[in-house]
Amino acid sequence: MPNLSLIALDAPQTWPQTPLFASPIEDLYERQSTYVEVVAVAGAAPTMRRLEEQVFQYTYQNLRPRRDLMLQLRNLQQHYLTLDNDRAVVEFFEAEPGLPALLHEAVRPLTTAFGEGSLFHVRLQSSEDETLLKVAVRLPAGFVDAERALCTFDQEWWLNNCHRSGGALVFDYETQDAV
Repeated sequence: MPNLSLIALDAPQTWPQTPLFASPIEDLYERQSTYVEVVAVAGAAPTMRRLEEQVFQYTYQNLRPRRDLMLQLRNLQQHYLTLDNDRAVVEFFEAEPGLPALLHEAVRPLTTAFGEGSLFHVRLQSSEDETLLKVAVRLPAGFVDAERALCTFDQEWWLNNCHRSGGALVFDYETQDAV
């Protein structure tokens, strides 16, 4: 039996017809599919039993964001006020395609934590090392316990989802009397 170095088989399978996301988040994604990849590791022994012990199976969900990022930005602008020009934000979304869906999902937890009528500002912040998207909840001057509201948002939603941003998204608050 030849020495197997790597065998990979991709077999696309159709995803179930039931959407994973409720509208309008499903509008951010194209139809999803699942891929199964079977890999045999180098040095497989000639017996079938040893070969089976060294075969691993990985299943991937292929989430493909829609390519119309300007449309995604327009949908987000129903909830967020962008403080940068639209083209700069769309270019950032090209580099970080998972952010529009994450921002859309964050609207409800932000509203729950900070209250109805809160304004959400989005701006790009750049340094020599990196660029990130900052979402600032704009609070009235008399807002009580802004820090507690942010902690509530963090504990109820953001800490469970921050890994999805790849470090490219930050949430904070600003009061209207802030400079």
